[in-house]
Amino acid sequence: MGLQNNAKKWVRISIVIMLIGIAMIIAGIVIDDYNFYWMIFVGAILFVTFLICFFMFISQAKRLDGMFRGIDLLAHWGFEENE
Repeated sequence: MGLQNNAKKWVRISIVIMLIGIAMIIAGIVIDDYNFYWMIFVGAILFVTFLICFFMFISQAKRLDGMFRGIDLLAHWGFEENE
């Protein structure tokens, strides 16, 4: 059973949703109709929310990569050969 870093998956998801938010902001500005100002608002909320998630998950992904490589382990045991 291999170890997988699920935080990397959430980093990629956060980037995709941030891009969707940016696209909604741009579409709301380009359409420039009062009926589509909600797109700017929703796009801004999506962008800011997943920007925060991106920074949370990128730091967690780096920490997990270090643990999977054997660096910065939470706990470590060493045994002699006769044990």
